[in-house]
Amino acid sequence: QAHAVADNLDQQLAVAVESRDQWRTTASSLEDTIEELKRQLATYEDPEPIKVLFGACPSGAGGYSAAAIQRIIDKLGTKAVARVFVNETGGWVLPAVPASVKLLHISWKPDIMWLLSGAFDSQLAKLVAWATALQTAGTRVVLEVFHEADVKVRQGIGLWSDYLAAKNYFGRYVRNANPTLRTGHTMSVWTFTPSAKLNPDTFAGVIADVLGVDCDGMNSPDAYPDFTDAIWAAQKWAKAHGYSLAIPEFGHERITNDTGGSKRALWMDQQAKVFEATGAEYVCFFDF
Repeated sequence: QAHAVADNLDQQLAVAVESRDQWRTTASSLEDTIEELKRQLATYEDPEPIKVLFGACPSGAGGYSAAAIQRIIDKLGTKAVARVFVNETGGWVLPAVPASVKLLHISWKPDIMWLLSGAFDSQLAKLVAWATALQTAGTRVVLEVFHEADVKVRQGIGLWSDYLAAKNYFGRYVRNANPTLRTGHTMSVWTFTPSAKLNPDTFAGVIADVLGVDCDGMNSPDAYPDFTDAIWAAQKWAKAHGYSLAIPEFGHERITNDTGGSKRALWMDQQAKVFEATGAEYVCFFDF
């Protein structure tokens, strides 16, 4: 019996020694891991936060010209964003874009039925080739047709079903021609304003990459609007539908008691911080 007890103790001792060795190996491995993590932390640098890009949207005659885009650069500096329109009055001319433009958002309002018939496919090919050249040179591009179609529908200018078909014809054409180019789907901020009690899903289903929200056109003579609630609602909707977020148009006329413009400057700064917090990619001041 004494021999049996001794043999059992020997077995337990062997297991304990083996277990000790395993724990020592594990501890040594953990020490190596900790040292490696310390080394990595010593050289770690926080990544640069994603910052919103700012630019402008020149309005009126000539707002689509190379000169108008250059004025944006002159005013806001290099790496600015330009939001422009296709010049249809001058024979469907696409602007020459300075290399210093960081991002270009361009929209076009063709005849819906002609677009759907394929009659504008040659113009689409020209647009894609032009945008591809810009992108290759380092300028991000967002292409769009019928921006703020939601407003047009509410005004009785066309049916959403027609706009949706046209926007998706355009979106499919661009993706098939160059999948790296992005397209936009811009709606008015009013569609996302909680007090308006509108349903953005009415205008869902668009083949696009960027949800644009135009934060202008809500002019009041007495107060500047606060877009905070609306733009956060838009951001939530954009995420749910697989879009990134941008503000292609932003601005407001000076209110009556702001003759010097200092109140508008403060308002613009406050709203810009909100846009940046939502992760909006770019913001363009309208009619600067």
